Amino acid sequence: MNTTPKQTALAHHAITSVQAFPRIDTVRMFNGAVPDDTSSPIDQFITNTDAINKIYLQQYQTLSTTTNSVDQNGREFIVDTEVGTGPEVDDPARDLGGPAKGAPLDSDASEPEPDEADCAPKDVEGEVGEHHAEAVEETEVEPVIADAPISIPPELGALAVLGYMSAVESYFRALLRNLIEIDQHVRILAEPMEITFAAARYHRRELVAEALTEGMSFAGEQNVTDMLRKRIGIKDQLPVEVEGILKEFRKVCEIRHCCVHRFGRLGSKNAVSLGIVQHQDILEKPFTPTLDDLQTIADLLRTFVKTLNNYIFRSLIERIGLEGGSTNGGFCDWQWTGDFQEDSHRFERYYNLFASKNDTPPSPDITAVYTGLMSYFALKATQRKGGTRHPSRMGKPLDESSTDLVTRESGTTNQPSPEGAHE
Repeated sequence: MNTTPKQTALAHHAITSVQAFPRIDTVRMFNGAVPDDTSSPIDQFITNTDAINKIYLQQYQTLSTTTNSVDQNGREFIVDTEVGTGPEVDDPARDLGGPAKGAPLDSDASEPEPDEADCAPKDVEGEVGEHHAEAVEETEVEPVIADAPISIPPELGALAVLGYMSAVESYFRALLRNLIEIDQHVRILAEPMEITFAAARYHRRELVAEALTEGMSFAGEQNVTDMLRKRIGIKDQLPVEVEGILKEFRKVCEIRHCCVHRFGRLGSKNAVSLGIVQHQDILEKPFTPTLDDLQTIADLLRTFVKTLNNYIFRSLIERIGLEGGSTNGGFCDWQWTGDFQEDSHRFERYYNLFASKNDTPPSPDITAVYTGLMSYFALKATQRKGGTRHPSRMGKPLDESSTDLVTRESGTTNQPSPEGAHE
């Protein structure tokens, strides 16, 4: 192909070939026909994370017979050849006379049909001859370890983490938007905040408060703490279970930062936050989680959101106070009366915002939760007379069965770690 002098002179402008760029139709990419989600923020979070789980768990969780593949980072990941999550391969166990794909590996499994090798000469005691014993030893196959770590493609792991973290942030945005509508204290704190003219002009009234969260990030320990203090107005010392899980949440935030900004590779700032001594040898190395790693992250984030959901709920309804008693510093011109029938229209708004129908088990009945709140006020009054500090202010709820909407999940570690997550 002949080139003109001008083309030759401009050859350095295209060190890589470029095709005509496509036009992105953003309107078509969002589904305006989907109705608004009226479920509680915690139920929205549970639904969203369950949807992420289905993306990879169906492929990688139940592996009856597996083969190893190697990704571009040189790490092996296991592919299930039976359910079609990877290319079909020969079954080495079946070739060597072992159980076929999916066959049980225990001692009760049916014996395979004998072949010619099984008819090898035996000595007087009935044992296999030496020559045949050597042949068997040479062809022995390593048994499949059922609990061996199951690796997945690193890119899928990164996408799953981003999805989980997006669900966490979406929970906080939905919660704040609704709290501004129902809680007088939160609404007063939001009044000085500004929104764009576009939000004021085009948002439906019930969604205007959503615009207040657009400049906020909840991907960090300090970000969440600031939200509790500045946007919800909870000034008390954080309970020990909240402080502990915030530190674990910060670790996931650092992983998220790596996935968003570095294609999964560990940066030096992330390593400093996570502990530079422990992570110095894996700087600039890729994030390659196993299936168990992803499930640990998912479990941690679900426990994190539920713990915060419980803590915020009880803090809000307690600070309103009971008529004739003191409040916990809330800006509210009304208090609970102690009569459920009279308080139900207000209490129900808080209950519906924090309660879960999708959790296992679901939240307690509204009357049980209200009764627990009244019991809290009664005991608090008794302790005030006796000069005893209330246990909920020391990091432990008075009665977890009645004041917490969602039962805390066990197994959460509260190990301290370096301060400061960053975007």
